[in-house]
Amino acid sequence: RAFRSSKRRSFHRLPAGWGSSIRCDVEPSERDAMIIAIASDELDPLPLFAVVNSTLSNAASPETLPVILYVAKAARPALAALVRTYLPRARISICIGLEEQLRNRPAMKALAALGNSSRVKRKELLSSFNFAAFYLPHILRNERILYLDTDVIVRRDVGRVATMEMGDMPAAAVEDCTQRVSKYIDFPLAAAYRRAARVRVENLRIEGCFDASRP
Repeated sequence: RAFRSSKRRSFHRLPAGWGSSIRCDVEPSERDAMIIAIASDELDPLPLFAVVNSTLSNAASPETLPVILYVAKAARPALAALVRTYLPRARISICIGLEEQLRNRPAMKALAALGNSSRVKRKELLSSFNFAAFYLPHILRNERILYLDTDVIVRRDVGRVATMEMGDMPAAAVEDCTQRVSKYIDFPLAAAYRRAARVRVENLRIEGCFDASRP
């Protein structure tokens, strides 16, 4: 129900300047080929810090890996204190304001409306931060974004991801045989959009507005 409710309101363009109110203690650099991003609304900073610490501890060159953390305003002081104490040389930026930006999206409002529903068993999944990864390309301008959840511990060097050959694939993910992709991606809907796009191109060609020979 939550999925269907949000999907009806999902396809809205982002307004101009969306994300401009997000404030970071250190602005991320676009020159970095890859940036590691994590988003969480948990007030306890330890799970998020554990992800960051394990990531940098197992990196061959941690000084080359920028990390950006999107958190709730109330969680920022405790997290910043942990970073200053235990990872003073790490390239970590802590940002606030993403929660407000996401909360105003039509799909997020639809999900929030289900917060009092008895049919939704795991209310934490209605948090707008669970959908932050889909909006990061509209905020960050790095060539690659490595998004990590807060319930993982990294045991290998993620720096290799920055130069990993992906061909023309737009995204990559860790394999999880316990999950089905169709649970998260509406393939019939995606196919419908592709069919609609082909029909639109064909109509433009008939109307003389589209020249297939031009790049």
